[in-house]
Amino acid sequence: MKKILLIEDDEYLRLLIERFLKSEGFNVLTAENGFIGLVLAKEQKPDLIVCDIKMPVLDGYGVLENLRKDLKIGNIPVFFISFYADEEMIERAYQLGVNDYLKKPLDLNELLVKIRQQLNLN
Repeated sequence: MKKILLIEDDEYLRLLIERFLKSEGFNVLTAENGFIGLVLAKEQKPDLIVCDIKMPVLDGYGVLENLRKDLKIGNIPVFFISFYADEEMIERAYQLGVNDYLKKPLDLNELLVKIRQQLNLN
């Protein structure tokens, strides 16, 4: 069972995505901010991380920068999800090494397809 870490500060959206991914057979870990998410990533070494950008304590960019610097977890695929999707934000995400960028409101089926593609689960 593939392990996905979901880092999202919006409790409703976090629960919605968590339940959906669990119903599709994934082991889902959740964090309500980037700091907790980064700690979980180091402890649990998930197969993929889905991360919001705008969050308290540590934003998605900070999570991604810290992940990519750590040799033990630096190769974990990261998907950003965000309402903010201007060209500059998307470009910065890809420069930092994000694997994909999905706009909110989120299409859960699109997220599932992209996760399966990234993890070669087709």
